[in-house]
Amino acid sequence: IRCRIRSDSPVSPVIRLGRPAHSFRPPSPPSSVTSGAKGRTLHLEHVLPNLRYAIAAFVRGAEGEGAHRGDAQGAECSFTAAASTSFDFEIVVGMATDREDGEPLRRAMEMAESSVAVEPEADRESHRAWWGRHWNASLVSLPDKFIEHAYYCGLYQQACVSRAEQAISFMGLSYMRDNPPWMDGYTTDAQTPLMWWSITPANRLDLGYNYMRTFLEMVPEFIEHSPHQGMEV
Repeated sequence: IRCRIRSDSPVSPVIRLGRPAHSFRPPSPPSSVTSGAKGRTLHLEHVLPNLRYAIAAFVRGAEGEGAHRGDAQGAECSFTAAASTSFDFEIVVGMATDREDGEPLRRAMEMAESSVAVEPEADRESHRAWWGRHWNASLVSLPDKFIEHAYYCGLYQQACVSRAEQAISFMGLSYMRDNPPWMDGYTTDAQTPLMWWSITPANRLDLGYNYMRTFLEMVPEFIEHSPHQGMEV
């Protein structure tokens, strides 16, 4: 994330990572959230009954101080930049779950650190090349430009959530509040699969990889919990 700030008077931008703990119906325990900050590096880890994920962030190009706090209700970490009238800095973020690595916090930190080691321009060129291939896979022109805009907006959102190993869950990017309905889980009815229905007519089959990978790994659970009404193998 690139940030450029200009101000007539000195300001101190604050970057925060935070997450409240999530309560579940008994007998499942509530989730727990921990955070940390050291210099320009922030990290947050959220442990749920069946998932653990971590986010690490590194601020490149700004000086300041980090801080963190947490309790049973949740946790937060922050970086406060030293006051200035001009800022040009980047926030490098790494995120991992225990589905990809048994130690997601370590993995997220490694991802952020490896990205910091890469020359910014080389990283941006690789990023632009991926998006260039994505947009050139197919083109659509419609008389109604509002509908055309909505189509391309959907392709952009689809790409944003389809490049990781882990598929997005029930609410995707569309629900920005805490405690989303249905616990934001994975379902086998229409709601979750429909998020990938567009990849075939749009000629972007590569975006379906994380969806297939995630759900195929869940097949044993589906069979265990729905042996008669669910999937037959």
